[in-house]
Formats: sequence, C-alpha cells, structure tokens
Amino acid sequence: MRYAWRNEDLDRVPPFPKLSYTLPEIEYLTLDQQESILDAISKRHRPIFQFMMEYGVRPGEARALMKDCIIDGQVVIRRAFSDNEFRETTKTGRIRRYQITSYFDQVLNQIPSHLSPFVFVRDDGKPYTSKNLNKIWHDACSEVGIKIKMYNGVRHSLGCQLLDMGCDLALVQDQLGHTKSEMTRRYAKRSPQGLADALEARRNNVIELGKQKESKS
Repeated sequence: MRYAWRNEDLDRVPPFPKLSYTLPEIEYLTLDQQESILDAISKRHRPIFQFMMEYGVRPGEARALMKDCIIDGQVVIRRAFSDNEFRETTKTGRIRRYQITSYFDQVLNQIPSHLSPFVFVRDDGKPYTSKNLNKIWHDACSEVGIKIKMYNGVRHSLGCQLLDMGCDLALVQDQLGHTKSEMTRRYAKRSPQGLADALEARRNNVIELGKQKESKS
C-alpha cells in the first residue's frame, strides 16, 4: 500500500484499524524442575544446559561461547549462532560480562579437555547445533514428564525465578541483556504460591489494630 502511495498510484494511504495483540504468558520452571531435567540429561551434554540455566543466556550465545571469553574470572558474551551461522556479535550487538559463579566454576572443571576453540562441543569436537540441543532437551523433558520449550526452560526461567525472589527489575534486565525494560516486565509472572507467600508476609508485617489499642491502654 505504501509502495503504491510512493509511486503516486494513491492520493494517500488509507487508515487501518490498530490491531491489538496480547503476548502469551511466559512459561517457566522452578529451580527444582530444572534440576530434575538436568538429571535426565547425560553428563556429557549437561554442561551447556547448566550454563544456560545459570546465566539465562540465549542458546545461540551458549553454543558460540569460546575459550577466549573465559577470562579474569568472567564469562564474556560477545558472539552468537543465528540458526547455524556463526556471528561475531550477539543478537543485540551488546557485549555482556558475568562473574564466574562457584556453580559455573564447577561446571567448567567437569568439561573434558579438547582442542576446539569452543567451550561446549559434541563428541566430534564441533559446537552444538540448535537441532542437537532441542532433541536433548525434548528427550529429557519427556523422561521427567515436563513439557516446556528449551528457551523458556533456561532463559525465561531465570528471569522469572529472580523476580520471584524479589530481585530488582533493572538487575534482571541487565542479566538477560534486554535493551528495553518492557521485555523484562514480561517475566514478572508470579506463581499462585508466590502470591500467597507475598500476601502472608504483608499481613504479618501489619500490627493488628486491637493490639495497638491494648498497648496504648
């Protein structure tokens, strides 16, 4: 339509009604659910999933992690696979740095030594493909009876878990590398139990009116 307008086939672009679209609710796992899935993944393939769960990185970023990005006690996210195309930049073009946690330090120490420049590799020494990871994830989920996409199970889950713990929205935004806070707010989903706990905590912090009157008398 705009093409026709630019070529003067139309006097003006007719107005179109605004389309409303509600983004679907984000599904996520608790830490215990993540651990049960990890237990169903063979130790050989477990490290890359542990890494994604620990930092909430995108699968393409985990696949592209190279040894030169494990430096000075930090993990540097600067590259990514888009499908199976290796790129020297991340999806947003931003470089993110994370401190190596004690958990991830243990994960690194469990990875067998190899000659590939990539940190996480298959038995043939090549980096994982998206198809590889999704099959491993699907098989593990089927074994433990959980149905959730890998992206939700690793990246989305960390964002929701941190917010459920009361972490600041800006901190979660930085952790996940979101360029807009609106993207992070989607993760602010609360489980029914989380809401109940919050309501109980709120009520416990309030001094009952009757006790206040008693103390004054």
